[in-house]
Amino acid sequence: IRDELTPEQLQSIIFHELGHLKHHHLLKLFVLNLLVIAASVFTFASIRTHIEQSSMTILWVGVHGSVSSAVLIGLSSLLQRKFEYEADAYAVK
Repeated sequence: IRDELTPEQLQSIIFHELGHLKHHHLLKLFVLNLLVIAASVFTFASIRTHIEQSSMTILWVGVHGSVSSAVLIGLSSLLQRKFEYEADAYAVK
């Protein structure tokens, strides 16, 4: 792919990726994921007794996992979109 790009296009890509590094996007995404996972574990631990007493334990475990996954994917997607705009702005600058 590099051979097919103009020097200006290659420079834009490099500066875009440098924007990710400069703004610590990978670290921020990692921290977000850890926080959401910790919140998921905490909420599961707090409702575990109720789930175990339910006649539909598997269903509630599945619901909890699905909601936790949806929150993680949703927040990650929003944050990643913001990061792409920031990296683009850095490359333009």
